[in-house]
Amino acid sequence: MASGPVTLEVGGSLQIRNADVAFRAADGSRRDDQSDIGLVGAAKARLWYRPHPVGAWAGLEADGFSTFGLVSGVRGAIYDVQLMFGHPVGRGIDVVLGARLLGGGADVASKDIYNWANFVAFTAGVRVSLDTLLGTGKST
Repeated sequence: MASGPVTLEVGGSLQIRNADVAFRAADGSRRDDQSDIGLVGAAKARLWYRPHPVGAWAGLEADGFSTFGLVSGVRGAIYDVQLMFGHPVGRGIDVVLGARLLGGGADVASKDIYNWANFVAFTAGVRVSLDTLLGTGKST
């Protein structure tokens, strides 16, 4: 949905969960581990702000999912949020700065597991729009 300089996109994404949990007694006498790989669906939203057709832009992209404790007493969530700022430097090429928060975890009472993590990353790079660069479409 586009309204002037603002574009909103809503959809879904699929993430691969790779859980590996290991416990060891302090004296080394006992050890237990479990691993599990699975697919996790998430809601996705993108918000683009382009005040001018050619010029600086900003974007916010977010993926997220939570069980809200509704699934067999398991509370879990994943989230991935990125804020980006870009400026064109050539046809189909933008310089981009970004900040990202990625995290999630689970609280599984039946297995006495509680694990949450948050990661923050800052990036600088180049975004290349191949359709614009090759002349087959317009820049997004």
